[in-house]
Amino acid sequence: MTATRDGGTMMRGTPKVRGYLAGDANRALFLYRQSARLTWLVGLDYGGARPAWTVGSRFFGRFYPNRCDLSPDGRLFLYFAQGKSQKKYQDKHQFWTAFCQPPDVNALLLLAHFDTWGGGGRFRPGRKAVVAPGMHPDFDLAGSYRVGGYDVVFRDHPFNDWTSGHGWTVDRYNDWGIGKAWSKTAGGFTVKRIVRRGRDIGEYSLHRYEVYDRRKGTLIFDGGDEFHWMDVDNRGRLIGAAGSRVVLFPNLPAILRRRGLETDLEEKVRRARRVGSVPA
Repeated sequence: MTATRDGGTMMRGTPKVRGYLAGDANRALFLYRQSARLTWLVGLDYGGARPAWTVGSRFFGRFYPNRCDLSPDGRLFLYFAQGKSQKKYQDKHQFWTAFCQPPDVNALLLLAHFDTWGGGGRFRPGRKAVVAPGMHPDFDLAGSYRVGGYDVVFRDHPFNDWTSGHGWTVDRYNDWGIGKAWSKTAGGFTVKRIVRRGRDIGEYSLHRYEVYDRRKGTLIFDGGDEFHWMDVDNRGRLIGAAGSRVVLFPNLPAILRRRGLETDLEEKVRRARRVGSVPA
């Protein structure tokens, strides 16, 4: 368990949150998997005096979190998903890659797939968005697609390595040349991200995380199930998620004391539904 700012504890829970940080802006997006079939998009803008959270769309179906990405300015979200449809199989697009303006999930561009062998992608320098092919025949791979100021490029890519980039350095590769361990350093600490054995590439819990004190070389977080997602934002702050909670550690002393600013996304969703700002 983890100490919170009020001296309480944060229970370990089923992985439910995946975060995406904008590299060039004070913005983030979180997928909050409330249940196996229902996920909420929750936006965060921390450019003002106080963090501003926005509960956005709810999505019935399944996101593949390791194949999603947030644009550097935080204004465009690229995601791969499986829908929950009542239509017969041959009449529906069951899997698709889409681009939306978070936290609104409605697609600005939707690219359908037959299965999960393709799909998903990453934003790349030069205002390009790379999407793994394996497309439905309704879409022409030789065609020209542009969304939100980004050119869409189709390119094969090892799915497990979609998580490279964004400041992460590959430390180890597997036998097929795909990254399996990464690190990111900021403000006196280093975060290590390691692929868990036997986990599916579509799982929220694909990676485990370790945090080290750079000066002493000591381990702070041991890579267990305490946090199911971690990253470093553009201000050099550590952000972690466990259960429905997101915890922000502003600096190394806060990490060492295990005291961070905690936000419960479940409570954010409940409050938004009470005031009627999102569907009941």
